[in-house]
Amino acid sequence: MLIYVAGLNPRVGDISQNSKKILESIDIAREKEADILLFAESSLLGYPAEDLLLYNSFIEEINENEKKIIKASKDLFIVLGTIRKNKNKGKPLFNTACIINNQKVLGYKDKTLLPTYDVFDERRYFEVGKKQKVFKYKNKKIGVLICEDAWIDSDDAVADAAGINASVTSITVTDADGTASDLDSPRFQVGHLIRIESEYLDVQAVNTSTNVLTVKRGVNGSTAATHALSTQIDVFRPIDNIQMAAMRLAVWRYRQKDVNSFDRTTILGTGIAITPAAIPADVLSLLPVDGGIVLG
Repeated sequence: MLIYVAGLNPRVGDISQNSKKILESIDIAREKEADILLFAESSLLGYPAEDLLLYNSFIEEINENEKKIIKASKDLFIVLGTIRKNKNKGKPLFNTACIINNQKVLGYKDKTLLPTYDVFDERRYFEVGKKQKVFKYKNKKIGVLICEDAWIDSDDAVADAAGINASVTSITVTDADGTASDLDSPRFQVGHLIRIESEYLDVQAVNTSTNVLTVKRGVNGSTAATHALSTQIDVFRPIDNIQMAAMRLAVWRYRQKDVNSFDRTTILGTGIAITPAAIPADVLSLLPVDGGIVLG
């Protein structure tokens, strides 16, 4: 199965120009006999569109251009970064991926974790997506992640009355043994990678009696910082089998470090993909029997 990744540079608010680039990418993908065409988050409208999202005329222009893209999608499976209206209670829009197959919309995958730190303020405009979804195409199960969707809102926050400074290694939460937004319990475990605003932290111990987490600060290239009372805590929770498969593949690849076991293949003239000649059986055993793909 050939996946064409359209590495465009969309302009914020320039829907007609972005749509033109998307349609050109569709033509190229079809010429190269690609099966799946993958676009980035908000590729149709540009990111972040911010207060442009408050104008009905802007939303209508997105919808009209989306129809053109759907019409042009013959013989292709397309993942298009766009937005859609929320017909229920909450914020008026979803940050979403429109899943298109051969001129038909199969559905939408709404972004489930909306960042509200640093320069991001997505919850001002978007409702939180409630579900992870799987779509079927050519006997494959295809999951779609948008940006930070492997992160889960822990439904917990910094509970230290004065917040935490950059030097402390313990954090009080409201309920260390509670249930997270994805209904997983306990919400915090040893080994979890958590995020508070733009800082990443490793959980090294969990005391469920005192609701105190012992953490290593400023990991993964981030910087330890001060965080106020009630600041949201997110937990990195990728799909278990995908996480384990990635770890096993990394171990296998390390063992093959002195062996030329990888094939180097040019992908559609836009870059280089390096793939193993044969994926180990213990990795394949973790994936769905009928095949699976995660696009993000």
